[in-house]
Amino acid sequence: MIDSINWVLGPISHKMIVKNLFKPSGYGEETYHYKKDVNLKFYYASSCLAVNTTVEAVTGNTHINFTEKDKNNYLDKLKEIVCTALVDKDIYEEIPKRLLRIDFKLDVSIPDDIERKTYLKFLTELDDNWLWLKKREDYSTSKYLTGKYPMRKINLYSRYAKYHRKEERNIIRLEIQNFKRKLISNEKKFGIRRDFVNYFCFDMWQELLIDVLKKYMFFNSDHYKLKSAYTIIDGSDYSDTIKKRLKKFLNDSSRYSNITVLKKHYDRVTFSKYIRYLQQLRYPSTDFR
Repeated sequence: MIDSINWVLGPISHKMIVKNLFKPSGYGEETYHYKKDVNLKFYYASSCLAVNTTVEAVTGNTHINFTEKDKNNYLDKLKEIVCTALVDKDIYEEIPKRLLRIDFKLDVSIPDDIERKTYLKFLTELDDNWLWLKKREDYSTSKYLTGKYPMRKINLYSRYAKYHRKEERNIIRLEIQNFKRKLISNEKKFGIRRDFVNYFCFDMWQELLIDVLKKYMFFNSDHYKLKSAYTIIDGSDYSDTIKKRLKKFLNDSSRYSNITVLKKHYDRVTFSKYIRYLQQLRYPSTDFR
């Protein structure tokens, strides 16, 4: 359900942290490596303590559900970790805490090798550009979309290909990283404060992961075979030349399976014109993004 969770605590005086645990890690900052995937970083300029964690590293559990027990377990463990860095552990409850980032995930298990390879192929052929996000590199077992200053990133990948763990051989992870800009936007627009309890719930998982992936991965429309689409075009009032070109356009669309690749074979004006022609026929699969 949840992977990474990053926090910021403060303001807090530098005198309240255990100095010998922190090592210089950059200009005006020091880092305390508690253990793998759990790091605490103190920023002198803002007098804040940033805590970068994953749910698995904090709780020891690979999966965490949205139950009161899981929530309390995570918060109790987090408190234990942060308190190791505080001179006075009693001040922990008084320190303001805000989310900096939360990553929602869905692990899909596909035991059949052929089905899993087919699913991965489907993921790699999804659009390379969506909204303000873009693909940076080509991978055979994943799709990563990011931006220059993104509110979120989309990561769809084979866990086994990335980490080579036998127990994750069948796992495809669908993950969306929600960054500070997204959380601040939610607070300004909808009054959702950057508190853990506001994001540790099924509704936020649904909204920030599932609903976003539905828009990116699937068309909410009917689909036709090429033969049926050709019949619709033949029954239109377009000229024979336009009909022929539209059929070729749809054939290329089916052939390349990826809108980004298809656009490389048509100039912008022609591509937009063919889309407009097809939309006038109310052909559902022309809902290109």
